[in-house]
Amino acid sequence: IMGLGPVGAGLYAFANRLLIPTGLHHALNAVFWFDIAGIADINKFWGFAEGGIKGVTGMYQAGFFPVMMFGLPAAAFAMYQTAKPEKKQYAAGILIAGAVASFVSGVTEPLEFMFMFCAMPLYVVYAILQGCAFAMAGIIHLRLHSFGNLEFITRIPMSLQAGLGGDIINFVICVIVFFAIGYFVAYFMIGKFKLATPGRLGNYTDDNADENTAENTGASAGNGNSQAERIIALLGGRENIVLVDACMTRLRVT
Repeated sequence: IMGLGPVGAGLYAFANRLLIPTGLHHALNAVFWFDIAGIADINKFWGFAEGGIKGVTGMYQAGFFPVMMFGLPAAAFAMYQTAKPEKKQYAAGILIAGAVASFVSGVTEPLEFMFMFCAMPLYVVYAILQGCAFAMAGIIHLRLHSFGNLEFITRIPMSLQAGLGGDIINFVICVIVFFAIGYFVAYFMIGKFKLATPGRLGNYTDDNADENTAENTGASAGNGNSQAERIIALLGGRENIVLVDACMTRLRVT
């Protein structure tokens, strides 16, 4: 991968997204971002004069941003538009929350976990799209580093001072392109392949069904209607839970 230039960066990004369901993408990141294999992309990016090379430094990071900040929220908008009319309010609630997290801070997992298992073909195409963004960033030597639009906006003065005004213009063009691609690809695939994205094909919360599920799985009589008790019941009851821990964006349950 390291010797393939922009294509290698694209392959890295594709593998990175495919590993997210297992959490092993962090192991892959460590190889490219830090000094495990001598790449140290983050260190070289911030110390550009000390080992940084234009078109190479930042290659394993910059491609994330057009998709996480615009492409993925655009796909969320397509999911909302394709939701059943009577379920749009439900879909909007969760999709807006996920889109805001991705748009503002670059945290993509809330949105990704909404469709990676129930609409797997769309997730694979999303991973390919992320790979294309990385290849593009390598080809045009995009050197901006911003996990989310809040970071991007606050770093504009620093980027201009560093002589990256052209990169800002290129970045704006890229996000417009990936917003359009993210929206139209998601909209087409959801309709064409009848994917169960939020608010479609049973992928939504039915209050009556939830109450029946809680009763059938033995939730406690006093709190059987609470979401927490329903989740505990679906995990096999309190006695079946050994440990509850947390990652940045989700709970880990043993």
